Amino acid sequence: PSLLQLPPSMALSSRVAVVTGSSSGIGFETAKLLVESGYTVVGVDRKAPREDAGFHTAICDLSSPDERGLLASKVQEHLPNHILDALVICAGVFEETALTVRVNYFGALRTLTSLRPLMERSVAPRAVVVTSTTASYPAIAPLLALLEEDDEQGAVNLVEAMHSPDNKAIAEGLVETQDFTNAAPIYTTTKTALTRWVRRVAPSAEWAGCGIIINAVGPGMIDTPMIASLTENPSVLAAVTSLLPCGLKNKIASPSQIAQLLHFLVSPSNSFMVGQMIYADGGTPKIRIKSSISGRVFPFEEPQMPLPYGVGGVSA
Repeated sequence: PSLLQLPPSMALSSRVAVVTGSSSGIGFETAKLLVESGYTVVGVDRKAPREDAGFHTAICDLSSPDERGLLASKVQEHLPNHILDALVICAGVFEETALTVRVNYFGALRTLTSLRPLMERSVAPRAVVVTSTTASYPAIAPLLALLEEDDEQGAVNLVEAMHSPDNKAIAEGLVETQDFTNAAPIYTTTKTALTRWVRRVAPSAEWAGCGIIINAVGPGMIDTPMIASLTENPSVLAAVTSLLPCGLKNKIASPSQIAQLLHFLVSPSNSFMVGQMIYADGGTPKIRIKSSISGRVFPFEEPQMPLPYGVGGVSA
């Protein structure tokens, strides 16, 4: 279906959604909100959610290439007519190891590409990818190149080499040449690559050309188990929140706040927003502006993109 050809009314109770990272945090809150809205939801996680979650779960370790290969068949067991209307990519880890490369980037991409065919028959297919506000920070160039070349083993090898005592000087050099103020460059690079992927493929024949709208969301500091080590440290928490705009009642957002945005992006109501990166970070970009003023410039090169199939020359 065309991006702009939607029926005048569309009951959410007829829609089916898949949410990765569904056992906790943003993923769990999003899955729960979708269920409350009438969606049939299939969660994807290494472990089952609470018994009262209200949705099915396909158990899958997205860090494993073998398990990723079985994901589509596991999901289809819970899909009526093998049709998928909404896909929410939330699964992720926050650590400076090869696991971050496997889950945050390759786990996300393999999920998107393996489930995309199930979305083609939907009347209003939508996908959204949770990246990070750090996606606009500079990336480790050699790692970013390997991610964008789809070289999973090469990327894993590089990260493992960076942690080797024999390569400590090389690893430090990679980070220093990027002028980082960010303490999680590997995590940042995976999120940068993922954001660029969404921006690049959104207008393609496989996505917009099939009527599938995909966007990205970059949360800032969210109160989830993934960053508990930061939010539970008073000094770190104070340092981060002090840089956010004063006047905000909640310096740290709850997962449910991000879930509401994701809910809209995968709904039929989102009919003209394609390939966008939406920051939901409480004004964290102000931090980047301050850094630029002080001489630390964080460039972010967007890929060149044509207008999406089906919307060129059409006004909203």
